[in-house]
Amino acid sequence: MGMDVYGRKPKNKTGEYFRANVWSWRPIYWLCYVATKRHEKITGYDDLIPDKTFRGMEYNGGYGLRSERKCKLLSDYLQDVVDNFFKPELIPFEEECDDGFKFGVYGDDNFYIDFGEDVVSPPEEVHKLLLEKGEVTTPNLEEISYQTNKEHIQEFIGFLRNCGGFQVW
Repeated sequence: MGMDVYGRKPKNKTGEYFRANVWSWRPIYWLCYVATKRHEKITGYDDLIPDKTFRGMEYNGGYGLRSERKCKLLSDYLQDVVDNFFKPELIPFEEECDDGFKFGVYGDDNFYIDFGEDVVSPPEEVHKLLLEKGEVTTPNLEEISYQTNKEHIQEFIGFLRNCGGFQVW
């Protein structure tokens, strides 16, 4: 099962189609949220992805951005977020929000999110490193549920720059 993202007016093959399985779509979707919030903080405008559209993009209902301009803006802000999260001097890292939500990057440029509902933890060797650094206190060596890699995120950014708007099916 996955998310099929189709370009509305693709400029080239890169903008025609993007696919992500449900496990990798969630982190990409969440990064779009972070990019949208960053846009709002910098510009003061909260309209990059309207709330109804954003909520709809979580499912296969055809929601997405209609304009090339907004796709370009989203790609720029998403690239900025990726550049900040994937700095070699920061990896591995894990951040925990007030509500127990966690996100991080571990070796091999893999990004993960943990909603607190599912067991999500980095691989054993990374978890040991985090324990040694005092950044994780309880070992949980289950497989990561929601993860994707930097290359897949970059593919989505390339898609956004060339899709002319998109729909998530």
